[in-house]
Amino acid sequence: MAEKTWHILHIVVLLFILSIPFHPCGLLRYTMFIPLILPVIWLIFKGCPLTKMHQNVGVNHGDEFVEGLLKKISPKATKADTNNFVTLLLLIIAYASVYRYYKLCPESKGRKSIK
Repeated sequence: MAEKTWHILHIVVLLFILSIPFHPCGLLRYTMFIPLILPVIWLIFKGCPLTKMHQNVGVNHGDEFVEGLLKKISPKATKADTNNFVTLLLLIIAYASVYRYYKLCPESKGRKSIK
């Protein structure tokens, strides 16, 4: 049961991060920085805190969460491939979020938003 709960929590966090470029302008103002902060959090905790919590409650698959997902798509994916993929994904999300906020959101230009 705990394994399924942690897996669902990881998926919800992953979907939230992937959805950042599509957040409404008011929320995007704050969430666009999350992809830039995540690597710092991973450095501090020496990995993903959610994965560390999984291991603390006895749920250990041997792979990181994203590495396990990538291995389903490409069985030959290595840890380096996973790290490169995650880095690329975070950069794309950060760029898309900042671009959308500064080009399309009225708040970034000092105008009031249309509600």
